[in-house]
Amino acid sequence: MKIFEHVFLYAKFYKITIHSNVLPGFQNKICQVLKNLVLQDLTTKSGLLKNINPEIFSSYIAYAIFGLIVEWVNGNYSYTPAYMSEQLIGILSYTTFIT
Repeated sequence: MKIFEHVFLYAKFYKITIHSNVLPGFQNKICQVLKNLVLQDLTTKSGLLKNINPEIFSSYIAYAIFGLIVEWVNGNYSYTPAYMSEQLIGILSYTTFIT
């Protein structure tokens, strides 16, 4: 996923954003962008979410991705963007498998 490449490219910015209140509400804006991306992806896969509200599902995924980003930043980017992408895909696959 390109999101991890972007975060890594702008590592200093994300570190400041996550560790300070310089830009209040910015974390919510990041999550909103992620949510919109998930919603866009869901529209191309209509019918996959039976009985699941797409708004709620996209919020769940957006905040999960942001949580991974926060942990990655807090760990001083100890993994590569490719590794983080692989982990996210594995997590999403596992979540799909257990439900």
